[in-house]
Amino acid sequence: MHKSFCRNHHKIKAPTIVGFLVTGVLAGPQDLGLIHAVDQVSVLAEIGVILLLFSIGLEVSLKDLLNIKKYVLVGGSLQVALTTITVFAILLEL
Repeated sequence: MHKSFCRNHHKIKAPTIVGFLVTGVLAGPQDLGLIHAVDQVSVLAEIGVILLLFSIGLEVSLKDLLNIKKYVLVGGSLQVALTTITVFAILLEL
């Protein structure tokens, strides 16, 4: 099942990760019910996220980060500020 989805996504020039995600959604307990060990899958998913972040870290060089320093600092600061304001507004309404 997994290989067919990845092959079809490759034909339409979509990233392979899309095939993995679609396969995971379909094979999970909510759709086809092929996977029943949700706790074990959760642990494996966390390990997968760690490996994905590690591989992204290997791809990005320090020079690339320094080139986009301004965007990262402004974007990150805006995200933190807007999230803080939104959460504070929601808590005031409760």
